[in-house]
Amino acid sequence: MDFKKDKKIFFQLILLILPFMVFVVEVISIGLKNFGGSLFPERTYIEYSHLTADMVNGIRFIDPESKAINKKNNYIERHGLVKTFHTANPQNKNLDKGIIITGNSVSLGHPLIERGKYKKTFVNLIEKNLIESNKPIDIINLSFYNFNSWEEKVELNRYIISQANHFDLPEVSLIATLGGIQDYWGFIETLHNNNNLNDNYYKAGGLMTWKNRNQPFVDFYKESYKASQGNIFSGIGILLDSVLTFVKDNSNTIEIVRRFKDRKFNSQNLNYEDFEDFNQIANHDNLLEKIIKNKIKISPEEYLNKKNYVINSTERNIKSVVASFPNNKFLFVYLPNRITVKDQFNLKNRYSYKDLNIKDLHIIEKDYRNSLITKLSALKNIKVVNMGEKGNYDWFMDESHFSLKGHQEITKLLLPIFKNSLELNDD
Repeated sequence: MDFKKDKKIFFQLILLILPFMVFVVEVISIGLKNFGGSLFPERTYIEYSHLTADMVNGIRFIDPESKAINKKNNYIERHGLVKTFHTANPQNKNLDKGIIITGNSVSLGHPLIERGKYKKTFVNLIEKNLIESNKPIDIINLSFYNFNSWEEKVELNRYIISQANHFDLPEVSLIATLGGIQDYWGFIETLHNNNNLNDNYYKAGGLMTWKNRNQPFVDFYKESYKASQGNIFSGIGILLDSVLTFVKDNSNTIEIVRRFKDRKFNSQNLNYEDFEDFNQIANHDNLLEKIIKNKIKISPEEYLNKKNYVINSTERNIKSVVASFPNNKFLFVYLPNRITVKDQFNLKNRYSYKDLNIKDLHIIEKDYRNSLITKLSALKNIKVVNMGEKGNYDWFMDESHFSLKGHQEITKLLLPIFKNSLELNDD
């Protein structure tokens, strides 16, 4: 028996069969992707091709090409901001009261905007209702994925500097920061900073633009710079990453696997079993102390120091904005999310952060939110609204983002606040 010859034949067959198998699987996946919509519905995900590096605030939307702006499902307007219902007419823009919205992916409208439903987000519904009531307003939505209060402040300053140079950007009459939860996640990360990972000077404690989840971008920038300076190994690494990303983005097989995972997650997420009423939680202080000691593994004093550290940072950001625009009205609304509401379901299969489950996160969030609202309410020239405990489980698609029903319901709660803040109440 010629072992070498058999081995050669074996590898030749592998080289022939493997590409054929990949081809067959891809063809089947194309069929499932195009005709199996009920089994594998299209995912809602961030189009990273719509994003670009930003020297001002880390990352932002790419300004769309002129042909793409008016496409039906395009949700990005000419300045690289998310579209709103109304755009100011250059002939009367100074007559419009400009409402500036800042916030994270919640006020941005994720995931509805990626599904071509940007007009159904609560920011757009508020603008539509105000305009239909003959109110001369124009909303500009500066929100973006993962923005914390520092990034909101930076983006607002960019708008103020740029506004005079663009006919379709109104002057500011009201600034409304909507959300509040992103700084809470910064607090959760700070509580777990046991190895002082965020203590490097340039990281600013993870409370500015640098965050742990942005580390891949930091690594990419470093390697790109090395490659531009002649480091061939960094260049090869970027090339290989690019090829791998191309395969991931364009493989129908990988897309079907992702849709399968998405379908499984959504079925668990919409599970209304194992009801628990968080209204029945007693002894919040005792439970919080146990979480701090047994799960986060820090002392109560360290917990308090870290909480004050994060809240003071948020307060400084808000105070800075208010002081910078003394003639404008400022509105801070802490929006609800699925973690904050009282009716809870399916706790075992829900999101967790390290050792913290949904109930733990709820207890910590309530303590954080109460301290933050107390702190901000003492500031002058700002209206603070705490909606953290409004709403129900079915207002949300996941732990943070509103469902269609949620957008409609939160609009009903926010609309009178905006009218009152603008002094546009109907007679």
